[in-house]
Amino acid sequence: MHRQEGHAFEPEARLLHWLGRDEARLLALMATRQLASEEGLADWLLTAGFVRDLVWDNLHGYPASSLNDIDFIYFCAKDTSRERDARLEARLRLLAPEYPWSVKNQARMHLRNADRPYRSTEDAMGFWPEQETAVGVALREDMATPLNETGTAALDPAQVRLVSVFGWHGVFSLQLTANGRRDRAVFEQRLQAKGWLARYPQLRLASA
Repeated sequence: MHRQEGHAFEPEARLLHWLGRDEARLLALMATRQLASEEGLADWLLTAGFVRDLVWDNLHGYPASSLNDIDFIYFCAKDTSRERDARLEARLRLLAPEYPWSVKNQARMHLRNADRPYRSTEDAMGFWPEQETAVGVALREDMATPLNETGTAALDPAQVRLVSVFGWHGVFSLQLTANGRRDRAVFEQRLQAKGWLARYPQLRLASA
């Protein structure tokens, strides 16, 4: 497992720069930070395409993709009910109704995936079908610097939690890697359904 938190080294510095220029993602982060504060959630992240697609878009010279879904994950073993996820999702829709939220408590998701119980959000992400999808971001505290007139902000590395369970190399080298913890067929199905290779022509599959 690899992660860099609290220090803006490459490639984290590039990612913080791109996040700081993306008004939609900044507003989504602030909404989820408010929810996490209200609920007392210490272990939460916005994951998958929220981070991965931002990197791939910038490396391709594309404008930021629309946020067709936003995966908000958290870990709380005290209440693993689907009803709680639905309540948190409804709250996010009140805080930021323009976004397509999806909320999942990772303390429950091992049951769906027939895995051993997960221990944290990062542990759960380690079982996702693609290594480059196992990336996430969270605000450690409320934004100290408000958005300026262009909807951007200078992110302080100390405020931001960046997570890449398998390291940043694959994401930033435009690589897509099947996770050996999952059935290869799941990876292949998602590859076809998501259309990543057509959408990102510089993307390459890692050798098996």
